Amino acid sequence: MQEVGVSLAVIAEALRRRRRLLLAATVVGAVLGVLLHMFVLKTVYTATTDVVLQGPIEPSRGLTEAQIATSTAVLSQVSAALPDHPSLNVLVKRVSASAETGGVVQISVDANSLDEAKRLAGAVTDRYVSYTSGLLQQASAASATALALPYGTLTKQMAQTEVEINDVAADPAQKATGPVGDAARAKLADLQSVHVTEQNNMQELQTQIAKANSDAANPNIHYQVTGQPNGDASPSSLSAHPWWLIVPIPVVAVPLFCAFIIVVLRRRDLRLYDATLIERVARAPVLGQVGGGDPADEMEALRYRRVARRLVAEAGGDPVPSVTLIHLASDVTGGDAARRLFDLIPSGTPVHRISATRTLPDLEPGTRAALVVSAGTLSAVTLRELVSGCRDAGAEPFGVVFVESATSRRQRSAEPSEVGL
Repeated sequence: MQEVGVSLAVIAEALRRRRRLLLAATVVGAVLGVLLHMFVLKTVYTATTDVVLQGPIEPSRGLTEAQIATSTAVLSQVSAALPDHPSLNVLVKRVSASAETGGVVQISVDANSLDEAKRLAGAVTDRYVSYTSGLLQQASAASATALALPYGTLTKQMAQTEVEINDVAADPAQKATGPVGDAARAKLADLQSVHVTEQNNMQELQTQIAKANSDAANPNIHYQVTGQPNGDASPSSLSAHPWWLIVPIPVVAVPLFCAFIIVVLRRRDLRLYDATLIERVARAPVLGQVGGGDPADEMEALRYRRVARRLVAEAGGDPVPSVTLIHLASDVTGGDAARRLFDLIPSGTPVHRISATRTLPDLEPGTRAALVVSAGTLSAVTLRELVSGCRDAGAEPFGVVFVESATSRRQRSAEPSEVGL
């Protein structure tokens, strides 16, 4: 079945009646456009700094240092150091760090302005270097303290070894011959070898202590910040345009969307007031147009009799098996017209009247099913569903009885009537 379309006149009338809603949608669109430009499509500026790690670089050190640069400990110090004290959550979103090749830790900071991004990048870099230098200083001082104990022990051992060497060297057995002299000289050689080993250990220990003391005194020598924070802008495709190109987008889009919804709803819920349109939708002829007014009206009575005759008119000499009048249960005017027609059907022809709700009962084979439709009581969708229900019940609609009351005439005169397929 072809779809029923809505003419421009109907669309215009529906939009005219909803003009206040469309005006409100335009205002909402303007507000959304301003908010979109001010808070959503803002240009993001990114500033970066490079920190070069000094000394031997292990593969995992760069990743560890990058994690430290974005740790809560460092960012908390950054928040405390800045005048505006940004929250930790804000800094976590804005600050990132990565391990680059060549032992470089790159710190990146996003902000709403380039100066702000550079300021934050500098603050994060300073706090990171200061924090890690402090950790190194503490570790170096602890290392120097830990090395002091073996240093003292080794010093005592060397002094004891020197005493033993002097005692053995002064023993007269050193000049003796035979086994006694050989034993004395071998003991002296062993002590001298031990003393050499102790001296080498002492030199290595002294080097470690000197380095630990140096690191504790100058922790910054392990980090070198190259240059000042530098940055650039990273705008989105929309935020790169001026406000007068962005704001009108929702100003136009929101009302258009509302208008689309109005037209769709109007299209779906369009009430049928025209007999010709009802005939097209039902794909069945209009058997006649009757009124829902005064039963004593002779003209109305004539129209009802004509419709009743058409319902029982023989086709090819064959009698009509039965007549079934179908109307919606919610259609009071249609129900009244169906009852009136029911009384006018000749007694020789079986006649049934069905008040349709959701589904129709099975219809007698060959019955002439007439849809009694009151003007303005159902939409095209509802009428199609009624026709489909009639077919499912076992009968093709024979025709439509169009019922029009004074109320529906006034309503039809107020509605645009140009509706086409």
